[in-house]
Amino acid sequence: MTKPTPAPKGWLLWMLLMALPLGGRAEIYKWVDAKGQVHFSDKRYADDRAKRIDDEQLLTQQNGNQFTFQPEADALLRQNQDQPLGLSTALSAGNWSQSGTSYQNVSVMRFEVGPLLEEMHRNPQKKLLRATLHLHANGDDKLYGQGVSNQESAGHSSKGGDNAFYLKPVHNNFEEASVTWSSFFNQSNYTPNAIRSLPGIAVPGSEDDPQKNYEIDALPLVKKLMEANLRQITLEMRLQRTSGRAQVTFFSREAEVDKRPSLRVELFSDEPNSDEQH
Repeated sequence: MTKPTPAPKGWLLWMLLMALPLGGRAEIYKWVDAKGQVHFSDKRYADDRAKRIDDEQLLTQQNGNQFTFQPEADALLRQNQDQPLGLSTALSAGNWSQSGTSYQNVSVMRFEVGPLLEEMHRNPQKKLLRATLHLHANGDDKLYGQGVSNQESAGHSSKGGDNAFYLKPVHNNFEEASVTWSSFFNQSNYTPNAIRSLPGIAVPGSEDDPQKNYEIDALPLVKKLMEANLRQITLEMRLQRTSGRAQVTFFSREAEVDKRPSLRVELFSDEPNSDEQH
């Protein structure tokens, strides 16, 4: 008996798309197994190697000398909570108290910037011009009891303290789906010296604007990242002060595409043009 011919990969993807319910945003994941066979699924964690097919295009976008990177992983970490929150649509840094006990939220974002490093190695005349981290305010996720235990609106708040925050380079050792406060800050997850020496970023608070979007100058950090030949960077977001009740809250990579965090980098060439050389 003749064995049936496997369906083309494009046909398999089309069939999967047709099987999904109408409405909403279809998320299709793709991976290649040890035998080189390509697989598709609508389940996010169908395989450890699975990546969302729109992420393959969206995690890194290049247009000439302009690069846009979105986090390949990010997570909200809540002190004294074992439930993983890496699939939440929120990233936040904040302090609050409950029954006389103080708590913190911190968040982590990991960026893969290998394409930028490769471009600068291929074209050493190219230099960094700008690097900007864009964070979009999240007014949807009520992480601090807004509208339940208090009358505040969701988003940023500095009514009970200063919500200025740090972005600090830390180790890259976390899995988005399972990371918790205790696992991330486990002593075995050390931060290598090459990462520890990178400059952090101090970001002013939102003042009285609960829906402030941020455009943060990350040029000094990215310059050092390129000088150290590092392809990957994880940033920990934490309030600068641990006293009082305050927070900043942004959308994570689980949100709609235009609300996700993004690191935008622009290059320029310092090589004189041909007219200047003659």
